[in-house]
Amino acid sequence: MSAYTVDKFTIDRIVTIIANNQRFSWFIKGKPENYALCFLTDEEKEKLGKRLWKMNRLSVERRYKNRKQDGKIEDVYFYEPVNLFSYSAQAGKAQQYKSLQCFIYQCSEGLIADCKLLKMIESFKNTIANEIIEALPEYQKAGWE
Repeated sequence: MSAYTVDKFTIDRIVTIIANNQRFSWFIKGKPENYALCFLTDEEKEKLGKRLWKMNRLSVERRYKNRKQDGKIEDVYFYEPVNLFSYSAQAGKAQQYKSLQCFIYQCSEGLIADCKLLKMIESFKNTIANEIIEALPEYQKAGWE
């Protein structure tokens, strides 16, 4: 297995996926007392992006112990929202799924694989997979038995 550090756009897409989904944001933030607090603030989005990139960097460094990166890429991270549905809803969901899948794969080395945040990202990926499947005409026509 090889591993690499994903690009900033992938991190931005994942943060946007989480920030735009109330359930995902709720899991990241913990249970808020007020409904309005369910969504991530700009500061929380930035912090999440830094955590994701750090997790990815550490995973790559564990995989390739003799190939440490110069500096910490997460220190220069700043969040920029991504248009998740630039083509169509279905294509957008497929790209979201693939971005999450790529990130998980690149972070699945060593202790990172047991990380609570990575497990949440895996859960989000599975939720998006379910949404993709449930939108398929074949699924809509299938009987509930």
